[in-house]
Amino acid sequence: MKQYLILVLLLCSVCCSAKNLTHYDDFDRMSVSLDDGREGGERKQRVPLCKPSHIKNGTADACIMAAIPRRLAYNIICESGRPHPHTFYTDTLDTLSLSALIYEITKLRATAKESNSDLYDSLQAPLRLSDAHNISEENINLIEKDCGKEVLEASKFMEAFNTNDDLICVRDEVKGVNNERNITKFGDSEADVSESRVHIVVVDHHKKRVDVVFRGTQRAGDWWTNLNAVWRRRVANPVQFHQKKTSHIHLHRGFAKALLGDATSPDLPTANDIACNNKASGNNEESAPPIKKILCEVKAHVKKGYRLYVTGHSLGGATATLFAFFAASTDPDITSAGPVNLFTYASPRVGGRTFQDAFKFLEERGQIRHARFRNQKDKVPMNPYLLGKYNHVGVEIRLRKDEIPIIDYPTSHTWTQSGLNVVENVVSTARILHYHSTEVMLQRIVANTMAFNNTSLQQEYQMIWGI
Repeated sequence: MKQYLILVLLLCSVCCSAKNLTHYDDFDRMSVSLDDGREGGERKQRVPLCKPSHIKNGTADACIMAAIPRRLAYNIICESGRPHPHTFYTDTLDTLSLSALIYEITKLRATAKESNSDLYDSLQAPLRLSDAHNISEENINLIEKDCGKEVLEASKFMEAFNTNDDLICVRDEVKGVNNERNITKFGDSEADVSESRVHIVVVDHHKKRVDVVFRGTQRAGDWWTNLNAVWRRRVANPVQFHQKKTSHIHLHRGFAKALLGDATSPDLPTANDIACNNKASGNNEESAPPIKKILCEVKAHVKKGYRLYVTGHSLGGATATLFAFFAASTDPDITSAGPVNLFTYASPRVGGRTFQDAFKFLEERGQIRHARFRNQKDKVPMNPYLLGKYNHVGVEIRLRKDEIPIIDYPTSHTWTQSGLNVVENVVSTARILHYHSTEVMLQRIVANTMAFNNTSLQQEYQMIWGI
């Protein structure tokens, strides 16, 4: 089945080459923010990234060098002693490392549960995030034993993350070495595994932040979840007040089942069924959708003023997108401390035009912010398409080799959205796992340290939409 799908993708790649219709490939429009030096990170000036002509004519001082050396960027970030906790760069590395760590730590828990009770006991929540990193490093042989390619790719990411000198300033911050940052929940029960919603909850008491991290594809059943897209699922729309209001939205059937449960009725679950009402009887109902239990775990912290971050890679990115959407739309307490911050990596599409309209309404209202990262030439984010029945949401950050990233909010949705020619589509299909990997993403993000470090997700929304 897997080989057949790759063959289909290969044939489609040859036939369906398209370009990104709306993007910031124009250097004059692509820009990053500069800090005006005042505490709180208020931005007043925007400076464009350098065009080749700037460098040739010696006028590069009026712009930011696109190919800034990584060591110089490292020095700039480190000069204050600690990285700014809310830049696009640190938030991206933070969520990307969590999206890779969940592959390792859940694989290690599953192995230890069967063969090493002492190790399994040391992997119980609450667990300091830094300890989780250390235990994973110490038991890498167990993690890589009889594991899938996705886990191996995550291990490559973690090795690069732990050894790259350019990350020395942010590594301890991200891993929670000096902060009270704990994994408070492992969502890897038999039911979570079988329904493809393996997740962890991480709470940072120093930054007042809670992260929900969903795991990507790791087992055969996850592939069925990925492929269960031909017949979309009709779900009651939790967003009822926007101009393009529809009573229902259309979602990827497999991804929706992971969080909402079986499709007993197109009118269920309702927003009230999903929202955490803090009543013990309601939270423990066997009929409650699985997403509700996770939301209740999150809400206990959000009510204390903690901000919510949601992230995941591949299948985990798709599940994260739906979780963040329902979290932002069903319970005002979730967004009381600010918008839901969604960072996804190599995520496939998850819904149709009605879902896209509802998601965009939440963005306009400031209830959600979505950074959707993908490597150029990665085939997974191009699917499912089904003649335009699925659309992406959020701000796209296209990571390119040896070039600055393209930050875009697409208004048109073609199949490829990549601007590749026929030959490039064929070659990239042959290296599908390479372009889908978190390690390649890390390389391209670090190569553009300066551009990411001088902006934030909120600022990109302000620049693109003025909101």
